[in-house]
Amino acid sequence: MSSPVKKNRSLKVEGGKKAAPEILSPASRDFMGGQAPAALDSPAKTPKSPHAKEGLPKIAEDKKPDGATFLLVVAPMMVAVPASIGLGMAFAMFTFGTTAYYESRIELVVQWDMHYAYLAAALVGMAVRLINMYPMRYKSAIMKGDSENLRSNMYVYKAIGPDAAEHHVVFDDDGDVGKYNRANRSLHHMVENHAIILASLVLGSFVFPAQTLACTAIWGGGRLLHQTLYAAGGYGKHAFGFLLAFMSSICLEGLLLLVAVKGFGVPIPSLAGGSEL
Repeated sequence: MSSPVKKNRSLKVEGGKKAAPEILSPASRDFMGGQAPAALDSPAKTPKSPHAKEGLPKIAEDKKPDGATFLLVVAPMMVAVPASIGLGMAFAMFTFGTTAYYESRIELVVQWDMHYAYLAAALVGMAVRLINMYPMRYKSAIMKGDSENLRSNMYVYKAIGPDAAEHHVVFDDDGDVGKYNRANRSLHHMVENHAIILASLVLGSFVFPAQTLACTAIWGGGRLLHQTLYAAGGYGKHAFGFLLAFMSSICLEGLLLLVAVKGFGVPIPSLAGGSEL
Protein backbone atom coordinates (compact mmCIF):
# COMPACT_ATOMS: atom_id res chain seq x y z
CA MET A 1 0.00 0.00 0.00
CA SER A 2 1.50 3.28 -1.06
CA SER A 3 1.98 6.01 1.50
CA PRO A 4 -0.13 9.17 1.14
CA VAL A 5 1.48 11.90 -0.89
CA LYS A 6 2.46 14.88 1.22
CA LYS A 7 1.76 18.25 -0.29
CA ASN A 8 4.76 20.51 -0.54
CA ARG A 9 3.82 23.74 1.22
CA SER A 10 7.31 25.20 1.10
CA LEU A 11 8.08 28.53 -0.52
CA LYS A 12 8.09 28.57 -4.31
CA VAL A 13 10.92 30.27 -6.17
CA GLU A 14 9.78 32.64 -8.86
CA GLY A 15 12.25 34.78 -10.75
CA GLY A 16 14.94 34.12 -8.18
CA LYS A 17 12.73 35.34 -5.33
CA LYS A 18 10.83 33.39 -2.73
CA ALA A 19 7.08 33.58 -3.15
CA ALA A 20 4.52 33.33 -0.37
CA PRO A 21 3.50 29.77 0.50
CA GLU A 22 0.22 28.35 -0.70
CA ILE A 23 -2.28 28.91 2.12
CA LEU A 24 -5.41 27.90 0.22
CA SER A 25 -6.28 24.44 -1.05
CA PRO A 26 -7.08 23.96 -4.76
CA ALA A 27 -10.71 23.33 -3.79
CA SER A 28 -10.87 26.68 -2.00
CA ARG A 29 -9.42 28.47 -4.99
CA ASP A 30 -11.90 26.72 -7.32
CA PHE A 31 -14.75 27.85 -5.03
CA MET A 32 -13.55 31.44 -5.37
CA GLY A 33 -13.13 31.26 -9.12
CA GLY A 34 -9.46 30.41 -8.98
CA GLN A 35 -8.62 33.65 -7.17
CA ALA A 36 -7.28 34.22 -3.68
CA PRO A 37 -9.19 36.80 -1.65
CA ALA A 38 -7.87 40.34 -1.99
CA ALA A 39 -7.01 40.48 1.73
CA LEU A 40 -4.46 37.72 1.13
CA ASP A 41 -2.98 39.22 -2.03
CA SER A 42 -2.60 42.82 -0.86
CA PRO A 43 -1.12 44.37 2.28
CA ALA A 44 -3.46 45.49 5.03
CA LYS A 45 -4.61 49.09 4.92
CA THR A 46 -3.00 51.42 7.42
CA PRO A 47 -5.56 52.92 9.82
CA LYS A 48 -5.95 56.69 9.73
CA SER A 49 -5.03 57.07 13.38
CA PRO A 50 -2.00 59.35 13.85
CA HIS A 51 -0.58 56.67 16.13
CA ALA A 52 -1.04 53.78 13.69
CA LYS A 53 2.66 53.62 12.90
CA GLU A 54 4.41 54.66 16.08
CA GLY A 55 2.00 53.02 18.52
CA LEU A 56 1.30 54.57 21.92
CA PRO A 57 2.78 58.05 22.29
CA LYS A 58 5.99 58.43 24.25
CA ILE A 59 5.41 60.53 27.35
CA ALA A 60 8.35 61.72 29.44
CA GLU A 61 8.39 60.62 33.06
CA ASP A 62 8.30 64.21 34.33
CA LYS A 63 5.11 64.80 32.33
CA LYS A 64 3.22 61.93 33.91
CA PRO A 65 0.78 62.78 36.74
CA ASP A 66 1.90 62.47 40.32
CA GLY A 67 -0.03 59.83 42.25
CA ALA A 68 -0.11 61.76 45.52
CA THR A 69 -1.39 64.91 43.84
CA PHE A 70 -4.14 62.96 42.14
CA LEU A 71 -5.31 61.28 45.33
CA LEU A 72 -5.05 64.33 47.58
CA VAL A 73 -6.15 67.11 45.22
CA VAL A 74 -7.73 65.90 41.99
CA ALA A 75 -9.83 63.05 43.41
CA PRO A 76 -11.51 65.14 46.16
CA MET A 77 -12.27 67.85 43.60
CA MET A 78 -13.91 65.24 41.34
CA VAL A 79 -16.29 64.48 44.19
CA ALA A 80 -16.79 67.90 45.78
CA VAL A 81 -17.07 70.25 42.80
CA PRO A 82 -19.80 68.40 40.85
CA ALA A 83 -21.65 67.65 44.11
CA SER A 84 -21.60 71.36 45.01
CA ILE A 85 -22.87 72.36 41.58
CA GLY A 86 -25.64 69.78 41.76
CA LEU A 87 -26.61 70.87 45.26
CA GLY A 88 -26.70 74.49 44.11
CA MET A 89 -29.09 73.64 41.28
CA ALA A 90 -31.23 71.68 43.74
CA PHE A 91 -31.32 74.67 46.15
CA ALA A 92 -32.56 76.89 43.32
CA MET A 93 -35.31 74.44 42.37
CA PHE A 94 -36.34 74.06 46.00
CA THR A 95 -36.41 77.80 46.66
CA PHE A 96 -38.13 79.02 43.50
CA GLY A 97 -40.42 76.02 43.06
CA THR A 98 -43.37 74.85 45.15
CA THR A 99 -41.40 74.89 48.40
CA ALA A 100 -44.34 74.01 50.65
CA TYR A 101 -45.01 70.86 48.64
CA TYR A 102 -41.37 69.79 48.80
CA GLU A 103 -41.32 70.40 52.54
CA SER A 104 -44.38 68.21 53.08
CA ARG A 105 -42.83 65.38 51.11
CA ILE A 106 -39.52 65.66 52.97
CA GLU A 107 -41.43 65.42 56.25
CA LEU A 108 -42.80 62.07 55.10
CA VAL A 109 -39.31 60.95 54.14
CA VAL A 110 -38.01 61.83 57.59
CA GLN A 111 -40.90 60.08 59.35
CA TRP A 112 -39.80 56.82 57.77
CA ASP A 113 -36.08 57.57 58.29
CA MET A 114 -35.62 57.42 54.53
CA HIS A 115 -33.32 60.43 54.50
CA TYR A 116 -30.57 57.94 55.25
CA ALA A 117 -31.37 56.21 51.95
CA TYR A 118 -31.28 59.56 50.13
CA LEU A 119 -27.82 60.27 51.50
CA ALA A 120 -26.69 56.76 50.63
CA ALA A 121 -27.92 57.18 47.05
CA ALA A 122 -26.08 60.49 46.72
CA LEU A 123 -22.90 58.83 48.02
CA VAL A 124 -23.30 56.11 45.39
CA GLY A 125 -23.38 58.83 42.73
CA MET A 126 -20.19 60.39 44.10
CA ALA A 127 -18.43 57.04 44.38
CA VAL A 128 -19.34 56.05 40.81
CA ARG A 129 -18.06 59.39 39.54
CA LEU A 130 -14.76 59.04 41.39
CA ILE A 131 -14.21 55.43 40.35
CA ASN A 132 -14.94 56.29 36.73
CA MET A 133 -12.49 59.19 36.80
CA TYR A 134 -9.71 57.36 38.62
CA PRO A 135 -8.33 55.60 35.50
CA MET A 136 -7.62 59.07 34.08
CA ARG A 137 -4.61 59.11 36.39
CA TYR A 138 -3.03 56.37 34.29
CA LYS A 139 -4.58 57.37 30.97
CA SER A 140 -2.62 60.61 30.94
CA ALA A 141 0.55 58.57 31.43
CA ILE A 142 0.05 56.60 28.21
CA MET A 143 -2.02 58.93 26.01
CA LYS A 144 -1.83 62.61 25.19
CA GLY A 145 -4.67 65.07 25.16
CA ASP A 146 -4.44 65.25 21.35
CA SER A 147 -4.30 61.49 20.83
CA GLU A 148 -7.75 61.69 19.23
CA ASN A 149 -9.54 58.34 18.82
CA LEU A 150 -6.77 56.53 20.64
CA ARG A 151 -8.33 57.96 23.81
CA SER A 152 -11.49 55.95 23.10
CA ASN A 153 -9.75 52.77 24.25
CA MET A 154 -10.88 51.46 27.62
CA TYR A 155 -8.27 48.71 27.46
CA VAL A 156 -4.90 48.32 25.79
CA TYR A 157 -4.08 44.74 24.86
CA LYS A 158 -0.79 42.98 24.27
CA ALA A 159 -0.06 39.69 22.53
CA ILE A 160 1.74 37.05 24.60
CA GLY A 161 3.37 33.72 23.93
CA PRO A 162 6.20 32.55 21.67
CA ASP A 163 6.84 34.78 18.64
CA ALA A 164 4.24 37.31 19.82
CA ALA A 165 4.58 40.72 18.22
CA GLU A 166 5.87 43.40 20.57
CA HIS A 167 3.12 45.92 20.06
CA HIS A 168 -0.13 46.90 21.73
CA VAL A 169 -3.57 46.18 20.33
CA VAL A 170 -6.24 48.90 20.33
CA PHE A 171 -9.62 49.59 18.75
CA ASP A 172 -9.82 49.85 14.99
CA ASP A 173 -10.86 53.49 14.60
CA ASP A 174 -11.25 53.61 10.82
CA GLY A 175 -14.47 53.66 8.79
CA ASP A 176 -17.60 51.82 9.83
CA VAL A 177 -15.65 49.56 12.19
CA GLY A 178 -14.41 52.62 14.06
CA LYS A 179 -17.95 54.03 14.26
CA TYR A 180 -19.18 50.72 15.63
CA ASN A 181 -16.43 50.65 18.25
CA ARG A 182 -17.07 54.21 19.37
CA ALA A 183 -20.84 53.68 19.51
CA ASN A 184 -20.26 50.75 21.84
CA ARG A 185 -17.76 52.79 23.87
CA SER A 186 -20.52 55.33 24.44
CA LEU A 187 -22.85 52.52 25.52
CA HIS A 188 -20.29 51.36 28.08
CA HIS A 189 -19.90 54.92 29.32
CA MET A 190 -23.64 55.16 29.91
CA VAL A 191 -23.70 51.89 31.84
CA GLU A 192 -20.75 53.07 33.93
CA ASN A 193 -22.57 56.21 35.04
CA HIS A 194 -26.31 55.49 35.17
CA ALA A 195 -26.62 54.32 38.80
CA ILE A 196 -27.62 57.78 40.03
CA ILE A 197 -30.39 57.90 37.42
CA LEU A 198 -31.96 54.70 38.68
CA ALA A 199 -31.72 55.84 42.30
CA SER A 200 -33.38 59.14 41.46
CA LEU A 201 -36.25 57.45 39.65
CA VAL A 202 -37.11 55.64 42.86
CA LEU A 203 -36.20 58.19 45.55
CA GLY A 204 -35.92 61.61 43.96
CA SER A 205 -39.25 61.41 42.17
CA PHE A 206 -41.08 61.13 45.51
CA VAL A 207 -40.07 64.66 46.52
CA PHE A 208 -39.24 66.26 43.16
CA PRO A 209 -41.34 64.44 40.53
CA ALA A 210 -41.28 67.09 37.78
CA GLN A 211 -37.58 67.86 38.23
CA THR A 212 -36.71 64.17 38.15
CA LEU A 213 -38.64 63.72 34.91
CA ALA A 214 -37.04 66.77 33.29
CA CYS A 215 -33.49 65.82 34.32
CA THR A 216 -33.98 62.23 33.19
CA ALA A 217 -35.27 63.39 29.80
CA ILE A 218 -32.29 65.72 29.36
CA TRP A 219 -29.96 62.92 30.44
CA GLY A 220 -31.47 60.58 27.85
CA GLY A 221 -31.11 63.19 25.11
CA GLY A 222 -27.55 63.87 26.16
CA ARG A 223 -26.68 60.19 26.06
CA LEU A 224 -28.14 59.89 22.55
CA LEU A 225 -26.13 62.88 21.37
CA HIS A 226 -23.04 61.48 23.07
CA GLN A 227 -23.35 58.21 21.16
CA THR A 228 -24.26 59.57 17.72
CA LEU A 229 -21.65 62.34 17.75
CA TYR A 230 -18.98 60.05 19.16
CA ALA A 231 -19.63 57.38 16.54
CA ALA A 232 -19.84 59.72 13.57
CA GLY A 233 -17.28 62.37 14.49
CA GLY A 234 -14.76 60.62 16.72
CA TYR A 235 -13.26 61.51 20.07
CA GLY A 236 -14.03 65.04 21.23
CA LYS A 237 -17.17 65.50 19.14
CA HIS A 238 -19.25 63.93 21.92
CA ALA A 239 -18.53 66.73 24.40
CA PHE A 240 -21.92 68.47 24.14
CA GLY A 241 -23.81 65.24 24.75
CA PHE A 242 -21.52 64.46 27.68
CA LEU A 243 -22.16 67.90 29.19
CA LEU A 244 -25.95 67.52 29.01
CA ALA A 245 -25.89 64.04 30.54
CA PHE A 246 -23.37 65.00 33.21
CA MET A 247 -25.14 68.18 34.33
CA SER A 248 -28.52 66.44 34.55
CA SER A 249 -27.05 63.55 36.54
CA ILE A 250 -25.34 65.80 39.09
CA CYS A 251 -28.58 67.78 39.41
CA LEU A 252 -30.41 64.57 40.30
CA GLU A 253 -27.64 63.78 42.77
CA GLY A 254 -28.04 67.27 44.24
CA LEU A 255 -31.78 66.78 44.72
CA LEU A 256 -31.12 63.58 46.65
CA LEU A 257 -28.45 65.30 48.72
CA LEU A 258 -30.76 68.21 49.47
CA VAL A 259 -33.43 65.90 50.90
CA ALA A 260 -30.78 64.21 53.05
CA VAL A 261 -29.38 67.52 54.28
CA LYS A 262 -32.80 68.82 55.29
CA GLY A 263 -33.70 65.46 56.79
CA PHE A 264 -30.69 65.61 59.08
CA GLY A 265 -31.61 69.17 60.12
CA VAL A 266 -28.68 70.98 58.52
CA PRO A 267 -29.60 74.68 58.16
CA ILE A 268 -29.77 75.84 54.54
CA PRO A 269 -29.51 79.54 53.66
CA SER A 270 -32.38 80.70 51.49
CA LEU A 271 -31.52 81.73 47.94
CA ALA A 272 -34.59 84.00 47.94
CA GLY A 273 -33.02 86.32 50.50
CA GLY A 274 -35.25 85.35 53.41
CA SER A 275 -34.59 83.19 56.44
CA GLU A 276 -33.03 79.78 56.15
CA LEU A 277 -35.07 77.05 54.50
